Formats: sequence, structure tokens, C-alpha cells
Amino acid sequence: MDGTRIRTFVENEAEAMLKTYRQFQVLIPADGREGAAHTGEDGMYVEALLKSYIQKFLPAGLEVMTGFILRPAVKTGSGKKERAGDRDAHSSQLDLIIFDSASYPVFLRMGDHAIVPPEGVIGVISVKKNLYFSQLEQEINLLNRRGDCARGKMLWIRRLRAPF
Repeated sequence: MDGTRIRTFVENEAEAMLKTYRQFQVLIPADGREGAAHTGEDGMYVEALLKSYIQKFLPAGLEVMTGFILRPAVKTGSGKKERAGDRDAHSSQLDLIIFDSASYPVFLRMGDHAIVPPEGVIGVISVKKNLYFSQLEQEINLLNRRGDCARGKMLWIRRLRAPF
């Protein structure tokens, strides 16, 4: 019986998130297919649900944002100030960025959208409502390219399939 409390708790949380998403489908139904009628809003709603779910379990000082990583030619943390031979660079848009805002600056913020330095990036998540095995390699390569601005940090990529 050990560990069942936490497992049941997490399963209940996931089921509550799924039910919340289904309410969105009920209110804005798509004709002849699953999901909501407006695919863009459907995707943004899924991202918002995941963001709020993840944020509930993060320690104080960590945030979940959407936006960009800006890798300036100078470091934002302590130690050596310049990145030898580097130029300013930025990622493409990232669905979810887990960021240590207690220890590192946010360059620009508008609500949950932000531009952040790589030193504070804890993780990057690409949100896909459906991820098929045939798309997995392409998605991992895309995440690696998007994470180039955070090179030097260990990025863990895990295949997650939303139950939506």
C-alpha cells in the first residue's frame, strides 16, 4: 500500500484537469471531430491548463511561462561576464518554460509571456495535444534546436502525451 496516496492524488489531479478541458469542448464544440471549434484557442487552452497544473507543484521562485530564451553575449549570473566568441541569439517561441525567477532576471514580461536568459531555465516543454510515434524524432530535433540558446544546460526531453 506504500505510495498509493501520492499516486492516487496525482491521478485525481490529472482527471480533474481532463474534466476541465472537456468542459471547454462542451462549451465550444467542434463539428464532426474531437476538440474545440477553434483549434488555436483549443491549443492555448491546453497549454494554460498544463501551465497551471505544473505551477501548483513547483517550489516558490520557479515559474511556468511561455515565450523565448534570449542568450546574450554576456552572462546574467555570477562569474565570467562574457561568453567567448558569442553573439546575442534567441530561441523560437517555446510553449512552456520552467524558469527560476527568484535567482535570475526576466528581461521582458507581459502576463505569462516572457523573454528570459538561459541561466535560469530549468526546463522547456513542447505541448502537443496528440503526438504520434512517427513525429517523435522530428519533435525532439525541434526541441533541441529551440534549446540551442540554453546550451550548456542539461535539458531532459520526455515524451508526454496529453490524455485529451
